Amino acid sequence: MVVNSGPLVTWWTGKVAPAGRVPAAATVAGVVAGTAVPIDRPGIGWLAAASASAVAVALAGRAARAAASASRVEVPASRAEVPANTVETSASGAQASANRAEASARRAEAVWRWTFGAAAVLLVAVGTVRAAEWLFVLCLLGAVVCGAVAVGGGRSVAGLVVSVLSVPLAALRGLGWYSRSLGALSRDVSREPTDGTTERAPSPVRLLASVLLGVVLVALFGALLSSADAAFAEVVGRALPSLDAGPIMRFGLLLVVGTLGTVGACYLRMRPLAVGEGATASGRRTVRLVEWAVPVALLDLLFASFVAVQFAVLFGGNEHVLATADLTYADYARSGFWQLLYVTVLSLGVVAVAARLAPRDTARHRLWLRLLVGALAALLLVVVASALTRMWTYEQAYGYTRLRVWVSAVELLLGVVFVLVLVAGVRLRARWMPRAVVLAGALTLLGLAALNPDAFIAERNIARWHADHPLDTYYLGQLSDDAVPALATLPEPLRGCVLGRLATARQDRGANPWAGWNYGRARAADTLENASTFFACPS
Repeated sequence: MVVNSGPLVTWWTGKVAPAGRVPAAATVAGVVAGTAVPIDRPGIGWLAAASASAVAVALAGRAARAAASASRVEVPASRAEVPANTVETSASGAQASANRAEASARRAEAVWRWTFGAAAVLLVAVGTVRAAEWLFVLCLLGAVVCGAVAVGGGRSVAGLVVSVLSVPLAALRGLGWYSRSLGALSRDVSREPTDGTTERAPSPVRLLASVLLGVVLVALFGALLSSADAAFAEVVGRALPSLDAGPIMRFGLLLVVGTLGTVGACYLRMRPLAVGEGATASGRRTVRLVEWAVPVALLDLLFASFVAVQFAVLFGGNEHVLATADLTYADYARSGFWQLLYVTVLSLGVVAVAARLAPRDTARHRLWLRLLVGALAALLLVVVASALTRMWTYEQAYGYTRLRVWVSAVELLLGVVFVLVLVAGVRLRARWMPRAVVLAGALTLLGLAALNPDAFIAERNIARWHADHPLDTYYLGQLSDDAVPALATLPEPLRGCVLGRLATARQDRGANPWAGWNYGRARAADTLENASTFFACPS
């Protein structure tokens, strides 16, 4: 039962039945997050917490499928009292075809959900391999989006946005369900024994409360006894480890956040929001052909003129930059990137509006839509190629940095988006496109992690230095441990200068806990341990 709060989303109401082990799994996920997550660095603990949450969400999905199957089984059972000829009529070929289509749609939806779930876990797993914190932060954000889409579903842009925003709302809405489910699980565990005895097994909740009560009592009376006797206080001080409020508060915070986040994901998986996915092809409003075709055709002519007139600018390379007055490499690349960003966002809006308003009821209408929108996407691919060329020219002149590598990755992603636009124009069906764009973004981050950007930057800049270009040792010393194998190939004193900065940063971070283990840092450990923190850099 839902209450309609508007044309976009129907919010939850009523109660969800207790889900057995799902809340217990969510609690375990919270404990794993509080214990394992190294909040100040990438590490294997992030993957452990994400895996625990994924198990809980998988259990929630299993419970949701079981509930859906039970509701579908009830329909034929209710037909037992209907006359046989009526039942045979209802089980016609059209009904069977509809059932097959529904089953196919459920399988396709399951594939999308599992794909986004796997992408979320893989993005978190980047922290186990790469030590670059900037890259891991981006991957964490991508993992949050992919995980929300996996549990919330949604096919349209509005549906994807609602899926991401509804997880924290579902965490608050699901607290009552979480409490009831734990209570039901406790009653199942502590039910009457069947071996003839009268004693029941203790409830897990009551057992946990007893343990906490015992700890509180021991702490209270232990503190009083320690204050009363100095010798007893010394024995207690030696027996108990010193407690720091910082780790305790961090554990509590991560426990609450991990549990609530997992509860929200599980609740949303079992009770997804009903999001308006847009009107059907027959019910949507359209405009006349001339009303949308004229502005899009004019925009096509504008882009065609830009590509034709600016061909030298787009692909002129170094010669054009050096020959043009008051045009530097920085202006050349930077203007190309921001031009691409603005043009891409605005053009995607034009494509979306044209696809939404253009009529498709005749072959002529569909042909014009394919021609005009397809030409716009193809021309924008040329602009993408131009921006990539400009950034390559800039990197060849001034070297590689994190921002420049990231900008190149964004440009490639935008090119992929326009390729998807062209593919969607073949059959004029693009319900899959919003999710495909999100998945392309996740694959871009995974590809960037596979590239190992900090090591790539170090290798390329060292290669430029061997080609008689200047080397920015200060910037190289700010890279992560991923770059250490490449930086170790530098000759002295450059090697000691760069590795000394990294060794100092490693020393400032302190000891690496087990949850903070990372392949990039482990591979660089021996090299940095032998590097001196007292270094001098050549001027």
